[in-house]
Amino acid sequence: MAVDDVFQITVSASQFGNLRQNTFAVIQTETGDVNPTDLGILAAAFKEVHRAQQHPSVTYTGWKARQVAGAGVTWPSVGADCTPTGGLFFEGTFLTDTTGGNTGSGEALPPQCALVTTLRSGLIGRSHRGRVFSYGYAEAQQTSGDWASGLLTNIETAWDSFYLAYAVAGPAIGWQFGIWSQVIASGCRVLPNGGHERVSAAHPELAFTLSTDHVTRSTVFTQRRRVSGHGL
Repeated sequence: MAVDDVFQITVSASQFGNLRQNTFAVIQTETGDVNPTDLGILAAAFKEVHRAQQHPSVTYTGWKARQVAGAGVTWPSVGADCTPTGGLFFEGTFLTDTTGGNTGSGEALPPQCALVTTLRSGLIGRSHRGRVFSYGYAEAQQTSGDWASGLLTNIETAWDSFYLAYAVAGPAIGWQFGIWSQVIASGCRVLPNGGHERVSAAHPELAFTLSTDHVTRSTVFTQRRRVSGHGL
């Protein structure tokens, strides 16, 4: 494989019998074959940004990594097909530190309550910003719809450590953290009915932006797709 190959890594967990997932993007910075062990290290590091502060009802189950740009990946540039073909795929499980570490904090909040972190790149436009919707916190970690200051400090500190390792010019294990734009990569936008509409040619070579900063929001937001029973 080659420098500038991009992977999306999805980290999965369960809570109250339901699937919880977050996906992030990394770009390869060193020449050589992709090492799935390195991808597992990245997945575990991303998990640890939130796990220690999450309620014990959260159990991390595994990760999947799919190549979305670079050698072997093809994105159609015409027609209604907006899905890439080719590329590499890996998956694995977490062998240690799989349970939310915030014990003694009372009952868990409803599953749709989200702690949102905005990922910034220094560039203008929605395609160059990202958001991570974390989940699985406890009632005692918020007051009147705002996250407790202690929780925010701990999450920001964990993000700082993650950025220090992976959002720098010389990242650990040859992978750099950033923001992936599905719209730029595919040339398609999602319609209200869940379908897709092509608005431009596909440009996967322009779809990854290095993230330079992060801001964790103090408001307890809602992610509707995590409401219990959603989609049934």
